[in-house]
Amino acid sequence: MSVEVSWKEDVERISKEYNGKLVAELYMHGDGIEEWQNIYSEANIEAPDNLGFTPLMFAAQRNMLDMLEILIEWNANPDTQNDTGKTALMFASFKGNLECMETLLESGAEVRMTDQNGLTALHMATDGEQTRAIKLLVKFGADVEARDSSMGWTPLLRCAGLKNNGNFDVACELIRLGSIVDALDNDGKTPLHNSIINCHQPLCRLLLSYGASVDLITKNGYNALQLAESVGNAVSCSIYHLNDNLLLQKILQVFKDHSPKQQGDDN
Repeated sequence: MSVEVSWKEDVERISKEYNGKLVAELYMHGDGIEEWQNIYSEANIEAPDNLGFTPLMFAAQRNMLDMLEILIEWNANPDTQNDTGKTALMFASFKGNLECMETLLESGAEVRMTDQNGLTALHMATDGEQTRAIKLLVKFGADVEARDSSMGWTPLLRCAGLKNNGNFDVACELIRLGSIVDALDNDGKTPLHNSIINCHQPLCRLLLSYGASVDLITKNGYNALQLAESVGNAVSCSIYHLNDNLLLQKILQVFKDHSPKQQGDDN
């Protein structure tokens, strides 16, 4: 049996199984644009697959621009949400798929839409450490001070608050675009507090260079130095404050004997 015949039989079988749904699995059976156009013309292009992905989400996440453009041409809704509230734009933003993002945005995708946790596409781009995606989203009206519904995190707070993030370039771009350096989350923590807790050394320095306050106190009663002392045995940060040499020396002393090894370059 030829590959082409097998592919067509699989398409027919899947279409019957999913009651005409155009799902992500179809892409595995062929990538010809003409074939896709024929399928789209007879399919429910909004129907999700078993994982809750619509074809548009799948195309955006996989950076399949041609596929995405055809779906939009066939009036796929760019703001359709999956079971957790994610949209095609959110998936593209996390991956930094700029052409797909721009196509979605120019087709009317809502840049400030939130998922079930209050996360926007800008939060997703921050999670994915995609600086160019962040810049594009803000150009189309994304709010750099949008907060999620669980922690009250802005994208900058989220960058500092996630243990596996702390991306210097992402934070720098967010600040350049207007993020508030001393924004407070639901626990009264600033990006600086969270950077200290998570040992994000370059980010600590960046925030301080932009004037982050070392005097603000969390809801648990800690300022920046006290947080550094409380987590000192796990900290690899060498944080400093430009306007207070005494505080600088104190914080450096806290970290000096407790820093296991540097996590990356100081920049």
